[in-house]
Amino acid sequence: GNDMSRFKALENTNYCVAIGKANHFSLVGIEGSDITDGTKILTLGLVWQLMRRNINNTLSSLSVNGKEVSDQDILKWANSMVAKGGKSSSIRSFKDPSLSTGQFLLDVLHGMKPGYVDYDLVMSGNTEEERYANAKLAISIARKLGALIWLVPEDINEVRSRLILTFVGSLMSLKA
Repeated sequence: GNDMSRFKALENTNYCVAIGKANHFSLVGIEGSDITDGTKILTLGLVWQLMRRNINNTLSSLSVNGKEVSDQDILKWANSMVAKGGKSSSIRSFKDPSLSTGQFLLDVLHGMKPGYVDYDLVMSGNTEEERYANAKLAISIARKLGALIWLVPEDINEVRSRLILTFVGSLMSLKA
């Protein structure tokens, strides 16, 4: 029944496209079969829009009295979580180069849920390998907490500020 499993897959992927269209995603010329057949560009287009929508929804779910949460609010929250956990790291912005080690994000997670970060596993972040390991650990703990995470360790190591902002925003939305 290879035909049958392809039929099921097409049913699912056509449904994905239909939902995307209902959400006003720009899906010109994409069909379920493009996803099933692994047409990268078109599939990435859909995933990217899903990710953007999710990030926007996450950040707007944080709004207070209809006032959208600013980057500054998210920054303040992150620093306050670190302090709450008794750690001393802090950042001045989501472009802060110190974010590359992943330690700050681990300290945020520790402040949210003491005991979730095993500091025996946290590296000093002096080498690329150590920074990568820390970033990977932060992402896996965030997922354990139920956050929907779209970034990869490299995004943290390369300090992609928008993605790190939304990573912290999705953690903040768990507390909301």
